Amino acid sequence: MYPIVSLMDKSCFCTSTVACNDNNPCTNDKCFSQQCKYDVSVGPDAPAVCCQSALSCNDLDPGTEDLCVENTCVHKVKKACGKDSHCNDKDACTDDLCVNGYCQITPVADPFCCNTAEECDDKNVCTVETCEANTCTFGISTELGCCLKNLDCDDGAACTVDFCDNFNCIYKPVAEGCCGSDADCSDGLVCTVDKCEQGLCSHAASTEPCCKVDDDCADNNPCTNDVCLGGYCNYLKPSATCCNVDTDCNDDKPCTKDTCQDNTCSFTLIPTCCVTDGTCNDSNACTQDECVWSTPGEPGYCQNLPLAGCCESSGAPDYKDLNGACTAGKPCDIVTCVNGICKYNKGPGCCDTDVDCEDKNDCTKDKCNNGTCTYDTEEGVTGCCGPGKPCQTSDPCLLPHCVGGACEFSLKAGCQ
Repeated sequence: MYPIVSLMDKSCFCTSTVACNDNNPCTNDKCFSQQCKYDVSVGPDAPAVCCQSALSCNDLDPGTEDLCVENTCVHKVKKACGKDSHCNDKDACTDDLCVNGYCQITPVADPFCCNTAEECDDKNVCTVETCEANTCTFGISTELGCCLKNLDCDDGAACTVDFCDNFNCIYKPVAEGCCGSDADCSDGLVCTVDKCEQGLCSHAASTEPCCKVDDDCADNNPCTNDVCLGGYCNYLKPSATCCNVDTDCNDDKPCTKDTCQDNTCSFTLIPTCCVTDGTCNDSNACTQDECVWSTPGEPGYCQNLPLAGCCESSGAPDYKDLNGACTAGKPCDIVTCVNGICKYNKGPGCCDTDVDCEDKNDCTKDKCNNGTCTYDTEEGVTGCCGPGKPCQTSDPCLLPHCVGGACEFSLKAGCQ
């Protein structure tokens, strides 16, 4: 397992990892909680140039100075030399030596050596720093709150003990509510201005940027990401469906019930509610689908009324009439139901007129009676037969038959 160094720049706001690209091959760039995060990984999988200290950058070349800069090894070529004077870098605060043919530049041991006054800054607001003859000198500031002795710090407040510490006046309160400096008045709230005025604390609301880190902006609202950007609190909503109460969930759809459950919006369709006829479609061809409004401008309710004469179909291949709605046909019709409409096709023996019943048989009377063909035997026609009128022949070798009202004869056995 190899160490991972986590670096986070809290001033860098982001919405995606792309925004955090630092063009450094030795960092893994991520956007975490809307802030850029840079992880430095060291191990066999990391590029060879990656480092955490100069010790891991040794290239065994005496002619280079091995440095670790922004987690990347840098090998600075040393200046070649023949003697010490070849290595003079014009810096009074370095020892410039020629060692084994290469310049070796090291800081001098004197901590007060300087080239400019800026190098002498001791971070003390009560000192005035100068650089004289390459040596830092320090004077005492005449600004209020700076001192050389305790008597310089009298604030006139009865509830403070006044003394001088490291050239800074200290005002230590001797009772609750008393103060010697603004620091004594800190109330732990980052967005108040804590002041010590005439030995007493005051806490006024800040009118300036007041946050330093994200935690300063915590609002205990699960539906906000609390971020401090440039001293100002920003509350970003992580999800459009995050909520605290039902009113946070309005989707502007009149036919949904909008509720907040476990900080997540839920939109439930209200049964039979509608705004147009199309929302009432019940996929039934035998109903008239309508949205009925009782109050103009408000959601209506669906009404699905049955259509007269409409049939319910079994579908392909038979298209049977399932609800018995198709009753207008003739008894011998073949009835089907297609898309809610009854279809009547003539079946065998169905007719509209006598012509539909023509059977090409001269021995029958072809009639259409109530949509159905009937065939009665023709009386008195030669070769025709029927009840009470059998077929007759004078030939003893013929056997008479009455077939469909007409006489037919077959040869008896033994006759030729």
